[in-house]
Amino acid sequence: MNSLNRSMRYILNIIIISLFFVFGESKGQTSFHSKGVVYMLNDEKIKGEIRIENREHITEITVISKDGEVFEFRPNEIMGFKLKDGSYFSFEPKISESSFIQMLFDGRFKVYKFKNEYIIFDYSGAKVTLVEQVDEDSKRENYYKLELLTRGIYNIKNNMPFRKFKTDDVTIATILREYHFYENEKQTTYFNYVFSIKPYASLGVFHQTFSNNQILWRSDMQNQTAPIISGGIKLQNAMPSFRNFVMNIGLFYTQGENQINLLGENNSQTSIARETFKTKSFNLPITIEYKFIPRKSIVPYLGFGAMVSMDSGESMGGVVSEYQKNSGYTLIKNFSTLDVQKTNLSPIGKIGIEYKGKIFMEGVIGQTIGYHQITHLISERKINRQFISITTGINF
Repeated sequence: MNSLNRSMRYILNIIIISLFFVFGESKGQTSFHSKGVVYMLNDEKIKGEIRIENREHITEITVISKDGEVFEFRPNEIMGFKLKDGSYFSFEPKISESSFIQMLFDGRFKVYKFKNEYIIFDYSGAKVTLVEQVDEDSKRENYYKLELLTRGIYNIKNNMPFRKFKTDDVTIATILREYHFYENEKQTTYFNYVFSIKPYASLGVFHQTFSNNQILWRSDMQNQTAPIISGGIKLQNAMPSFRNFVMNIGLFYTQGENQINLLGENNSQTSIARETFKTKSFNLPITIEYKFIPRKSIVPYLGFGAMVSMDSGESMGGVVSEYQKNSGYTLIKNFSTLDVQKTNLSPIGKIGIEYKGKIFMEGVIGQTIGYHQITHLISERKINRQFISITTGINF
């Protein structure tokens, strides 16, 4: 009998513990707390910890201020509140009179998210609802609603084709942020959407010329032109004040061989040297670009920044003690080979145009001071590099 009682108590304890974990986890999934700011109706702010019982349906919030005071607010008692992740909730009686509603966007269009649906109020205050995307039909329904809503302002078929479209925060805010901003109107993106990221690829040519920075010696150097394939990403901040600025981070590879014939002079003698250096370079251009007002789907832009070049290769050369005109530069003595490892930083400028946000053409110009050191002469002498690239590419 005692053995049976012990078994029953053991089973009962397991059931109680299991129920505790089930209900405890369920409560943990719905309750939520975060640092944030409450915006009062009189324009005052209360900073502190905001506690929410059910984030999916917020009817009341509890706020513990930094001073330790505890407040409770219902939707019609405050303007709204913002959480640490940037999410903003406000009172909108046209959607619900008893719940706080998450606001995603405030501009010529106002966009709210409530119970997995997106509610949009257009210029006239008319209400448009995008349903939760659960299949291809719901995706197509939302796509056509946005196409009608933005007709004449945003060519959704070219800029956001159906295959790329998603009914989510980022896609909807991107469309409205890019094409519905006016200087005299308020516009804010209310969620943790820091950057839009747009990858790209391009083809073009990279041309280099070389010059020396010494007045006491002359040089004969070859120019180089080579095809390049480049790729990278374009980052754009979600804040309206930065909507015209883009950070471009690219990457391309170059290789080449260059021969330098040097004629150096001093008070007592003339010497000849030849040096051949072969390099392989990974180039990382980083620019901040400014987009001007578009005209007929064409957006011109300017950019400035720097390019980091990581070079590796070898340098071969030697010195001739006497210059012989008949033999030219063929008599090289003290021939040697050295490994070359270096990193260069070059200021660059950029100009380009973008067509319908998809195709672009741009030119980059820059200069590298002290690009290569002549390693086979006694005195330190360096050459400079000037370069230009012209590329055409596509944004994905």
